[in-house]
Amino acid sequence: MTFVACAPIGRTVRDCLRAMRLYVSPVFLRENPLAFLAILYVALCFGFAFLRHHDRLGHDRFWHDGRYTISPVLAPIWWVSLYASFSAISLHYWRQIRPTTTYLLVRLQRAEYHGVLAVGLISIFLLALPPLSTGAPTLNCFALEAIGLFLWSGPRPANRAEALRGVMTPLGMVRFIGFFFLLVPRMQNYLFSVPWYVAVVIIIACLGMALRLYRFRDYRLAPETPRDLLASAPETLSTPVERVASFILWRPSRLVRLPLADPVHTGSPIAVALLVVGSTLIFGCLAEFIA
Repeated sequence: MTFVACAPIGRTVRDCLRAMRLYVSPVFLRENPLAFLAILYVALCFGFAFLRHHDRLGHDRFWHDGRYTISPVLAPIWWVSLYASFSAISLHYWRQIRPTTTYLLVRLQRAEYHGVLAVGLISIFLLALPPLSTGAPTLNCFALEAIGLFLWSGPRPANRAEALRGVMTPLGMVRFIGFFFLLVPRMQNYLFSVPWYVAVVIIIACLGMALRLYRFRDYRLAPETPRDLLASAPETLSTPVERVASFILWRPSRLVRLPLADPVHTGSPIAVALLVVGSTLIFGCLAEFIA
């Protein structure tokens, strides 16, 4: 009886480990520009935290009247690293779980669900290190990360129309407002200064909602992959614009064309590079302005 009871548990653990292995493989990076953005900002975040940790004044410079105040430079970098990391994890998860064939593979559904939860939990502990190294309260730091996980754990849009409609939904509005609201260091300081029991309530509530958002859904009736952007563009599009668009959306022929939605054309290396560079410049300007 003991062997029979342990067999399903062992199989579940092995399936979960196989799903987690994909997050450290080229599969995770393929057509996932948010992963490159996460790598860049996590490296910046850890580098800045390392410099602040070895500062001559130490942790005392971040505490005033018994309250922790995060560095105005570290705050936006850390928050964008949370956004990029959790969004990259969610993008990979929903790319794995949304194909029609996944509906028939219950074991695959369970493995991917357990895998994304485990990777999300590991990411929370790793991404907490930069603010913790500057003396941030542990529970309050986890509360902020739990909010970020909740904001960016929902399903990814299947096409451009769904992405536009998603912005107008209640969850889409919460994501949009929450991102810019907590990008400001003063707003983060409010959460860093709340009592520990309030932080625990935030952690439990946000993690519970993330568990609900990550649950599997039936996508057998999901809309088909939209046509290419140039094919759906209006006929009045001028020739120079067509040439520029075709150059930006160029896709190497050796890449595998999976029958999945690609609303931001992540298979186009030039478009991905422009997206990463543009996002970095925008968030860098925002961080400089806030600082």
